[in-house]
Amino acid sequence: MTLRLANENDFPEILRMARAFHEVSPYRDLEFSEDSCRSVFDLYLRGDKTDIVIILSDNSGMLIACANQLPFSNDKIAMELAWWVDEDKRGSKDSLLMKKAYEAWARKIGAKLTQMAMLDEVTNLDKFYRKQGYVPAERSYIKET
Repeated sequence: MTLRLANENDFPEILRMARAFHEVSPYRDLEFSEDSCRSVFDLYLRGDKTDIVIILSDNSGMLIACANQLPFSNDKIAMELAWWVDEDKRGSKDSLLMKKAYEAWARKIGAKLTQMAMLDEVTNLDKFYRKQGYVPAERSYIKET
């Protein structure tokens, strides 16, 4: 298993995985946009890898993350945007190694926190949010970097 940063030749595989991620996400009812994926990928390619990162695992998995300053602090947070592992590779070390690479990237760019999202609807606020008209989309976790 090899982890590496994505390069300009990886867009077809990233698009494939992004489409698969979208199909099982809470956002599947929204139209999938190849143009939007291309824009994010181009932003990543043009950048210095401090604001967005795309980590690949032998073209069987990807982790896309961004980093921003928190709106209420001078500290930066790294946020996982999409984490996909093909079904035949789930349960392997690939997932853990991609997460560790993401956390290392977050430390390198000076992020104080990392955030991971989970496509799940179990929270103690679920009932309250549903009464307000919200539908589950993700659950986030943070960890000091």
